[in-house]
Amino acid sequence: MIVGVVWVPNQNYPCPSLTRLQKADDIAQDLFDVCFEITRGPDAPDVDWIELDREIVAVFSNDTSLLTTLSKLMKKKVWVFLME
Repeated sequence: MIVGVVWVPNQNYPCPSLTRLQKADDIAQDLFDVCFEITRGPDAPDVDWIELDREIVAVFSNDTSLLTTLSKLMKKKVWVFLME
């Protein structure tokens, strides 16, 4: 048995539009119909390593300028948390 829940964030309440939910439902149903076979997935991220005193930090990204900036901040002991 397969159970799925379709969810759409950032809805306007108390009267949300069902258009985005219906589109998400169509995508979920299409994926189910083809047994969740995705023809092309996302690109693998680049893994960069920053060596510090007695610790190693792995940075996953697709942008080399981000690594340079993070490396400089970590050497100054400034911790940055990135969220998308």
